[in-house]
Amino acid sequence: ALTLALSLGHAATAFADTDFTFGALSAETYSHVTIFVSREGELTGAAADVDEATEGRLAAALEDADFEGKFGKKLHLYGMAPYKRVTVIGTGDEALTPRKLRDLGGYVAQASDNEKDLSVMIDGLETDSRAAAAQIAMGYALGSYTFTKYKQDAEDVVRTVAFHSDNSSDAERLYKGDLEHMDKGVTFARDMGTEPGKSIYPESFAQGVRDLFKGVPRARVN
Repeated sequence: ALTLALSLGHAATAFADTDFTFGALSAETYSHVTIFVSREGELTGAAADVDEATEGRLAAALEDADFEGKFGKKLHLYGMAPYKRVTVIGTGDEALTPRKLRDLGGYVAQASDNEKDLSVMIDGLETDSRAAAAQIAMGYALGSYTFTKYKQDAEDVVRTVAFHSDNSSDAERLYKGDLEHMDKGVTFARDMGTEPGKSIYPESFAQGVRDLFKGVPRARVN
C-alpha cells in the first residue's frame, strides 16, 4: 500500500540544485506526484493507491481524457485532492528495460516544474530491472540538465525529488554507488561541450577532470 508518511525516509542525494531521496512520500513532495500507466490503462501498484486516495477521481479523469498510456505520453491533472497535481506518464506495452526506464525518467523531468518538489511513484511497473527507481532517477538527472553558468538571472532553486518504491534502499545504493557517477560524467562532458571556446584549453580541461575526481579513492589524474 502507498505509504503516506510525512518524513523523507532515506538520506538525500544531491544533484546540482536538486536533492534526490529514495523513500516514502514526504510533506515537502506530497503535493505533486507522478505516476505511470501502461498501454492497457490499468491502474496498478502506486497508481492504484493514488486513485484510491483520490476516491476514484483519477481513474475517471483518465477515462474522460481517453488516456491510452502510450510510451512517454504525458497528462497533467489538477485538483486531484489530496494532491495539488498528478502527472500521468504512459509506459507503453513493451518490457521496461533499463534504457526505457531512463527514458521515462527523462519524460518525468520534462513534465515537471523544476522549481517545485515532486514525488515519483515507482511501485507496480512491469519490469525485471533491478531497482527501477534508480534507473528512473538517472534518466531524470540527465533529462533535467541545464547549463546556466553564465546566466546572470539564473535563480538558485533547491528542490527535492523523491522516488518512492518498495525497494528504496536498493535503489539508493545503486544510484549513489554507480549511476550517480555516470550522471556526473555525462554532465561534465556536456559542460565541456557547452563552454565557450575561449574557456576551454588543455590546462582548464585537466583541472576540470581533477575537480571531478577530487576525493575519489585510488583515482589519480596527471
